[in-house]
Amino acid sequence: MTRDAGQGRSRWTLIVAGSLAWPALGGCLREDGDDAERFRDAIPTAAQIEVAGPEAGEATSTAAAARGPLAPGAWDDGPWAKYYGLTREIRDGVNDVTAIVLGSAWVIVHTEPSSLGQREAIWGPWADSLSPAEYRFRVTERAPDEYDYALEGRKKGTAGAFVPVLSGRGHGRGDPRHGDGYFEIDLDRARELDPFEVREGSGRIRIEHDLDPRVTRELFVGDRWVSAEVSPSDSEVTWVAESVSSEDGTGTLYVRAHDDAQETRLTRLEDIELASAWRGDGAGRADVSVSGGDVPASVGTVHAVECWGADFATRYYSDTIEWEPTTGDLSACVFAEPIAPR
Repeated sequence: MTRDAGQGRSRWTLIVAGSLAWPALGGCLREDGDDAERFRDAIPTAAQIEVAGPEAGEATSTAAAARGPLAPGAWDDGPWAKYYGLTREIRDGVNDVTAIVLGSAWVIVHTEPSSLGQREAIWGPWADSLSPAEYRFRVTERAPDEYDYALEGRKKGTAGAFVPVLSGRGHGRGDPRHGDGYFEIDLDRARELDPFEVREGSGRIRIEHDLDPRVTRELFVGDRWVSAEVSPSDSEVTWVAESVSSEDGTGTLYVRAHDDAQETRLTRLEDIELASAWRGDGAGRADVSVSGGDVPASVGTVHAVECWGADFATRYYSDTIEWEPTTGDLSACVFAEPIAPR
């Protein structure tokens, strides 16, 4: 059993890379308020939901810029700590999805709506001349200050019903839950409408968010909570990542996955858990466990711990089956205790 067990590349990169080129609506952006403003307020910006990472602190910004962003699949191929790299890759994958989806939605809703009623605003329909589908964006008030929004599509030139490829829920500024909500992407339905738009990934991606200060969740306490769940329809693979970050740059990421820990993707699926935490200067720790699949029953669960400094280099590494030799000293870890759910 090699160290690939527990270090399988994140499926986030497979989802993000080239698979979410959402259509954009032409037209001039509005800069002044109008009657559609309350419908726009329910949709968060990508910046609001962005998951902070272990490079976010001011003390590490220069070092992070010098290293550059991790290329897809490159988290385990550099001078940085391995699990720092995996933490970054998962975090960046979640942020890429939210940036693409919410960035496109923001552009759409800041144009003039095609239809505006007391309870609903609609933008579109519109279509690229080379696209086989046409789309519209619809925001509906389902209760006072509570809104559902959807990007809906249908085959161009037909009178068929629009079907949602993106659906979400948010709250207006007058609601104490403003900043809370979710959105969900149906990759299979998007591919049915236009196979060129979604070439990789299947199933659903669901992002939930809670932006209230000092939010408390089952796993973490912090200022901003974001959860991302990937459920492919063509395999039994699943990924769930929960993150809480605070204004001081500290954060925690907890991942539960059922996936093949081997890079070949030709062996059985394991149950993988990753818990990472970092300080404002970027230094952090990751605790990993792998069980099931190709892990021998005599071994049970494999555990590994890795700590890194503000320069992202490994300060300590150890595991229970000697994937690699133990290096460094546990006293060098910025967090002395394992990172685990409360």
